[in-house]
Amino acid sequence: MLVKKKIRRQVEVVKEAVCNQCKGLCLVDEQMYGLSAEVSGDYDMVTYRFELCEKCLSELFAGFKIPPDKEGLYIGEEDR
Repeated sequence: MLVKKKIRRQVEVVKEAVCNQCKGLCLVDEQMYGLSAEVSGDYDMVTYRFELCEKCLSELFAGFKIPPDKEGLYIGEEDR
């Protein structure tokens, strides 16, 4: 038999996500639009945390000489 008890938990939610590139909002109605990233280097052991909105992320990807691979539910035929 399982004996249960009720507990209260405090949950931390993101109130605001600001793009590090343009200072625009990345969070709309608690939905993230863009990229929230944490990147660590092997050599210098430094961790970078940043957010990019969809517009700035698209501009970053457009500047790549080799486009990044895409996968997901909402990729149109022209994106493949």
